[in-house]
Amino acid sequence: MELVRVKSKFQITIPVSLRKAAGLKVGDVLDISVKNGTIVLTRLVMTAKRFQK
Repeated sequence: MELVRVKSKFQITIPVSLRKAAGLKVGDVLDISVKNGTIVLTRLVMTAKRFQK
């Protein structure tokens, strides 16, 4: 388990160990939801070009 602090604009930084474990890369799109009081981030695999710049 990793601990993070919520910043003034409600931002968090995902620790390197968790980014690597989840295979996150810059530009990835995440789905965020709350389940039973727990915030859940899920990496989405996008095939549409609407999220690409």
